[in-house]
Amino acid sequence: MKECWKRVVQNSSDNYIYCPNARDVQNGALDHFQEHWLKGEPVIVRDVLELTSGLSWEPMVMWRALREKKDKSEHERLSVTALECLAWSEVEINTSFFFNGYSRGAVGPDGLPVLLKLKDWPQHSSFEDRLPRHLAEFISALPFREYTDHKSGPLNLAVKLPKKVIKPDLGPKTYIAYGVAQELGVGDSVTKIHCDMSDAGNQTGGGALWDIFRREDVSKLQEYLIKHSEEFRHYNYEPVKQVIHPIHDQCFYLTNEHKRKLKEEYGVEPWTFEQKLGDAVFIPAGCPHQSCI
Repeated sequence: MKECWKRVVQNSSDNYIYCPNARDVQNGALDHFQEHWLKGEPVIVRDVLELTSGLSWEPMVMWRALREKKDKSEHERLSVTALECLAWSEVEINTSFFFNGYSRGAVGPDGLPVLLKLKDWPQHSSFEDRLPRHLAEFISALPFREYTDHKSGPLNLAVKLPKKVIKPDLGPKTYIAYGVAQELGVGDSVTKIHCDMSDAGNQTGGGALWDIFRREDVSKLQEYLIKHSEEFRHYNYEPVKQVIHPIHDQCFYLTNEHKRKLKEEYGVEPWTFEQKLGDAVFIPAGCPHQSCI
């Protein structure tokens, strides 16, 4: 049995996202997954946490687990580089401060919430080294193991590379971000629009709002971003000063207003959906996407 979310596109037959339950996927469904994957469509698998042991991903649980691993870089254990989403700048902060702030919240001198995000964390070591129990928990939740097993998946191309070849970093990596209830429009705790070099799977310990664009719409999306680049703002309404590539620069986040204008001017709209706790979102390589918690 499958559930679907609708994406309304005129003259298109791909306006649904394949959305099976994790337990149904355990009993097959690979052919159905491949049918959508070959078309470049995202897939959402529901209730993947039902397959796990229930290990907590709460910030302080992860912080305590991190402190237990003292055999690696002391600097990385005590300090991290975080992205300040409103100012869109990097700051180096105490790891304990970051995880405590995730729970209690923080307000800057201007009265706006402090929105920090760790991107691709751990940044200088493997997830297996820093948080081995959480890695095992993450792996146990992965559906479609033929593709997603990073060590022995028979359909995972990276597994087939010779041992002497430098392989891409298959992760997993975490994005840990503060959030706010209402969209601010100038920064927010977001991952700006970009494309990944490889297919990607995303799980969340909370929730996220996703916009995923079709590969076929990339050229129109790029045209829109270049045309309207001066309208996008960072913190304090600072404009985007330089654009080399409108997608790969990761300097734009399309608000609801920009998505409305994109549809009006170019007839393009993304698959837009809310990822809930226990959902795994699979994004094909080449599909521009953005997310906001």
